[in-house]
Amino acid sequence: MTSQASGREPRLTKALRQIVSSSPAVEELKESSSLLVELFDHCPLAISIKDLDGRYIMVNPSAEKFFGLKASEALGKSVADILDVQAASEVARQDDQVIRIGDVFSYEYNVEINGQKKRIASTRFPVRNRKGTVVAVGSINTDL
Repeated sequence: MTSQASGREPRLTKALRQIVSSSPAVEELKESSSLLVELFDHCPLAISIKDLDGRYIMVNPSAEKFFGLKASEALGKSVADILDVQAASEVARQDDQVIRIGDVFSYEYNVEINGQKKRIASTRFPVRNRKGTVVAVGSINTDL
C-alpha cells in the first residue's frame, strides 16, 4: 500500500512488513519449505503432481529418470503424451478416482516406457488447497 500523496509506503505498513518478514513463523515456514524441497529433490522414488486437467506441474529428478524425460519436457504434458495408450488410459482413470473420491489409492499396472516394459507400483493422493479443495493429484511411483 502506498500513500497517494507521496507515493511512499505508510510507516505502519512498512513496520508491519518488517515484523512479518522477520517473525519466527515466517522463518519456520521457510525452514519447512526448504526441508520439503530437499525431500522432493532427493527421494529415490518418482514423484509427480498433475493439475486437474492431467497436466504435469511438478516432477522430481527421480521421475525424470523414471520416465526418461527432463522436467522441462514433462511439465505441461499429459500422461497420454508420455505413456502408451493403454497405460495412459489406466492412469487417467486412477487420477479421476482420486479426484472424485478425494482419498489415497495404491495401484499396480504395466507400462511401456522408452521401449522397456515395466510393472509399476503407484500411490496416488489428492493435493488440497488450504480450504480442503482438491486442486491436483500427486503420485509416488516405483518400478517393481
